[in-house]
Amino acid sequence: MLQTAIPEISLIIGDRETLNNLHKSMQVYVRELFEGDYELAYVEKRLRIGKVHQRIGVSPKLYLSGINQLQLRVEVNLATIA
Repeated sequence: MLQTAIPEISLIIGDRETLNNLHKSMQVYVRELFEGDYELAYVEKRLRIGKVHQRIGVSPKLYLSGINQLQLRVEVNLATIA
């Protein structure tokens, strides 16, 4: 996976189970981005995600790099179905 190819991220993820949990969480995250329900619960969940990243030591630069990768993957997938 792309995440484990980056040493900083690989150290944070640690083991296979954590990587699997991350993968499942990312699926939910992306699905929620497109559901269109952006009420208070959505905002609060995004804030919790940010706090978790901060607590485990993910720098803003690394987080934004991940968001960029996510955006690129979404764009590629959309281009293949368009």
